[in-house]
Amino acid sequence: YWQARFGAYPVLWTTAQEVDPGHEFNDYWHRIAKAIYDNDAYRQPLTAHMEGGDASISGWADKDYHSWFGVQPSNLQKDGYQTFWEYNATKPYVAYETGYEFNRVTTD
Repeated sequence: YWQARFGAYPVLWTTAQEVDPGHEFNDYWHRIAKAIYDNDAYRQPLTAHMEGGDASISGWADKDYHSWFGVQPSNLQKDGYQTFWEYNATKPYVAYETGYEFNRVTTD
């Protein structure tokens, strides 16, 4: 249904929410993401919404079907973004859900 309904439009697929290593439904969401990727004729960018974040422990980063990081940062400090900057493959980073719940403090 997803590809049939939205696949003709320019989209950024986000397949799941709060998918950190050890999340009980990770295998399920990986199967969904791969199915979307395999059936998307345009190979549009696909991610999963990470809570917090550290690229080095992401269960998604090394997958062929994962093309960008959609992360809910717990803070806006440099160390929260550093692992994505240093990740071995170049992938865009989109900070989801920033600027509320007292996470407005920034540092260098």
